[in-house]
Amino acid sequence: MTTIQDKINWWQGLEQQWQKAINQVMLQKGEITDTPDEAGFDAIYEHKFLRFAGPKAPYPNLSFELTNLSGLAAFAEAEMISVTYHQIASLKEISHLPQLKNLFLDNNCLTSMEGVEGLTALAELYLNSNQIESIKPIEALPQIKVFYCANNKLTSLDGLTEEHGEHLRFFVCLPNEGIKQREIIRVENTLGIKCKGTN
Repeated sequence: MTTIQDKINWWQGLEQQWQKAINQVMLQKGEITDTPDEAGFDAIYEHKFLRFAGPKAPYPNLSFELTNLSGLAAFAEAEMISVTYHQIASLKEISHLPQLKNLFLDNNCLTSMEGVEGLTALAELYLNSNQIESIKPIEALPQIKVFYCANNKLTSLDGLTEEHGEHLRFFVCLPNEGIKQREIIRVENTLGIKCKGTN
């Protein structure tokens, strides 16, 4: 986005929830939908670390819960995104961000990791306390160093590979009531990946 008109067009295309979220969190203007001025747009795009913590989070900075990630799709320079304690059901809307290194989506409504495959720069991924049933898409990210997926609906750790065994320093998958002990033993013995708990 180069011209002010491009930025205004982008803003007008945002859902109201994201206009409010950006005004409240990035511009400290409260829960309003007003279009920023040029200085406001410059301030928005300076952010490489984006944090939107819902009202139920330990340290909230947003007064309402978001239902999607559509407002972050244009942040191609983002290196860290944290959207915790919301009602996010899909991460596909941010599946193409090339610089993203750290992604925090704890305490949402995700049922799938689909879309994470495109985040090729990702080093740390936090998906605790969702409804995720499979971590299969993680096989596309062999370079991942930290991966949290405790308190989901996993029954298998399929998706982890021998290559993950070389890079994955911290893997927290417990508790997940559906994961049997033999699955944990398989991953630890065949891939060399230690399955840790949240405690």
